[in-house]
Amino acid sequence: MLTIQQKERVTELLRADEHQQLAFACRQYIDNAEPFTDFCCEHTYGNEKYLDLIESICASDPQTRCFVWVYGLEEAEDEDAFIFADTLIVSTSLGIEWIERSCKQTGEKHGCYLSPSHIRRIAKEETKQISYIEQDGTLSPLWEHLAPKFCRHSYVYTLWWD
Repeated sequence: MLTIQQKERVTELLRADEHQQLAFACRQYIDNAEPFTDFCCEHTYGNEKYLDLIESICASDPQTRCFVWVYGLEEAEDEDAFIFADTLIVSTSLGIEWIERSCKQTGEKHGCYLSPSHIRRIAKEETKQISYIEQDGTLSPLWEHLAPKFCRHSYVYTLWWD
């Protein structure tokens, strides 16, 4: 669950510039008890399949780091505000084939189609432009939180659901 400081900071940043590139740790962001976060339009239906997918990927490579790339803030007059996202950023030594297989197997387990619309390997330079929001609300470069100093055999992927 996100801290009050994280919620205040992401709200402040997205109100000031909706094109901010912000990220949170997956396990903190994807939380069924957290009404402030929405992943793939499922905050009212449950996120178990995405949590299982993250667990599956992380169990295969203990150095894997998963993040949620936040896209925006939704504020309606008659509802509580929430932030939304539909992209995971995964730093791992696993190949893209393993990620695809994990998506397929997790989807089959949940009786749904879980494969992302797009999986893309990104250059490490791209992660330097994304800010990670720490628990106290301060920002740090996402780069600092990737698999141990982005070792030579690690990759960074984005998994995007449409």
